[in-house]
Amino acid sequence: RQRADRREPRGEGRVATMRVTPQVDGGRGAVKRVVGDIVAVEADIFSDGHDVLAADILYRPHDESEWRRAPMALVENDRWAGRFAVDRNARFVFTIEAWHDAFASWTDEVVKKRAAGQDVRLPTIEGLHLVQSAATQAGDERAAALLARIEAEEEGSAAQLDLLLTPESAALIG
Repeated sequence: RQRADRREPRGEGRVATMRVTPQVDGGRGAVKRVVGDIVAVEADIFSDGHDVLAADILYRPHDESEWRRAPMALVENDRWAGRFAVDRNARFVFTIEAWHDAFASWTDEVVKKRAAGQDVRLPTIEGLHLVQSAATQAGDERAAALLARIEAEEEGSAAQLDLLLTPESAALIG
């Protein structure tokens, strides 16, 4: 009997992307647009579990190597939408990148616990670890701003949690 390779994907944590529009003939044909048009992209994006998801459209003219990004937003249920502008006369290609958003999932959970009157000291410390992890992956300026947020108050305090829950913190981590 063969032992399964531990690096073999098992599907845990997967994010599925389906029913992407616009497309012609299952993606085999070109969607026509002209300079100045907006390409509205939609897709069904979902995953197992209750983690908060995030998604971007990655797009570029076919003759460029650098991808550009445009955010997608949840419209309803599993349907997401985003858009990008056609800024020159060229064939554009696009794809969708979706992932589990650990900070948004943490924020969602801690806000619910706080509203229910539960002790949020431990979840606050978990949020600090998420910020520290994001700071190690960020550039110098963003890392300094992130670390300043978590060092401003006593570890696990309500004031520190308030700082972590601001839109500014989410933007720095994003």
